[in-house]
Amino acid sequence: MTSLQRLREAAPNWSKIKSSSSARLRIEVKQPEADGTSGRRTFDLSVTQHQGGHVTIQETAQHEQLPACCVERHINRDGTFCLYLASTNPITNEADAQ
Repeated sequence: MTSLQRLREAAPNWSKIKSSSSARLRIEVKQPEADGTSGRRTFDLSVTQHQGGHVTIQETAQHEQLPACCVERHINRDGTFCLYLASTNPITNEADAQ
């Protein structure tokens, strides 16, 4: 199972998959509140699986709300940001996907 397949299966209730291919997911997420319910702020994101299985995520160009780069928020210079600790590795199990 690929990293994207694991992410698709583990999608939380505050996210919605808008489109999917073998290399990319386009998702809409509502920033979750502290109690886990959907918040008001919505982000349109693209999750890309790279050769080797690791994934990166970034806002879609037409819906940017986050800064282009912010070290404190783990937003890299290319606009991608980390999904999880050791994000240069593929997602290999359900716990990592969640």
